[in-house]
Amino acid sequence: MRQLFMICIFVLLCTAACNSAMRNGAQTRALKSGMQNTLTLSNGEVVYDLNGKWDITTQVGTVSTLNGVVNIKQEGNQFVGNLESGNFPMTESQKIKGQLKGNDIKEIKFNTIHGWVNSLGEIANSGKTLEIITESPSEGFDIFSTLKKR
Repeated sequence: MRQLFMICIFVLLCTAACNSAMRNGAQTRALKSGMQNTLTLSNGEVVYDLNGKWDITTQVGTVSTLNGVVNIKQEGNQFVGNLESGNFPMTESQKIKGQLKGNDIKEIKFNTIHGWVNSLGEIANSGKTLEIITESPSEGFDIFSTLKKR
């Protein structure tokens, strides 16, 4: 029983350390109306304001690095990012789309050469940085994208 208790404590501490590391040691705090880079929705919920131009850098496995500019338009907690320029090998302009929940990304999809792929996303740097991880459906590697607000 004591050994099981120690294992549970170890797992709990590792989970807390991983969460802290993912957020660069920063504590997650609830967004409040009037905070910088936020919007207050009609239902009173406060979310990050992602509207505007973002520089995007995407690392495709070890194969290549892609760069460009994405213009994000947000309505309520929904957002769509259109690629305005860059060296991405796609003709479709929509690059990302998703939904926010407070200071988190509830859902995000990334448009790859295989179409839309469910991804993991995180908002950092007080709403000025987006980190997206997308598993490539057929190549067996991850696609890492960083968007920085201009």
